[in-house]
Amino acid sequence: MNENIENLAPSKRSAAKTLFATFKILKEAGGQLPGKKVIEKIRESVELTEWEKQVYEKTGYVRWESILHFYSIDGIKAGFLRKNKGVWYLTAEGEKAIKLGPAKLLETASELYSTWATNNKGNKPKKTTAPKKTRLNLRKTIRRPRKLILIYWKSRPLLALKTSYAEKTHTSFRIWLQLYYGQ
Repeated sequence: MNENIENLAPSKRSAAKTLFATFKILKEAGGQLPGKKVIEKIRESVELTEWEKQVYEKTGYVRWESILHFYSIDGIKAGFLRKNKGVWYLTAEGEKAIKLGPAKLLETASELYSTWATNNKGNKPKKTTAPKKTRLNLRKTIRRPRKLILIYWKSRPLLALKTSYAEKTHTSFRIWLQLYYGQ
């Protein structure tokens, strides 16, 4: 079992070791546990190398924890693991996957993630733009005072913009309204 792990790259070795430990811990806990407790139990039970315990300088995250979180996505997309509001759940498929061992579990989860990613590649939500008629209808529904303000500011010559904000918003607008309504 460890022979397969030793042939992996350091990141994948760490992922296989910690993901497998995660599944075992969740199974022992009855299938669910808060993510923080899972991390604590891995820290206590798994033998981690100095390289895995290193802290990333930029983010301050511990390497093995970052690797676990990254590869847990594979487990989720494979259907082995679920996370909801900080609680991690081991699925029935995840319990069966424990029998594969660390390296094969990671490999299977990664393959299933790739399949999922390929199948969902074109399913990104597209931005929809409203037809021009709808846009025009929406503009017509703008309340009259807002429409008047827009007309007012569009009608002012650039030289008149030298006045202060208070003058622009109160005095000159009041005068313009009087002229517009003829009061």
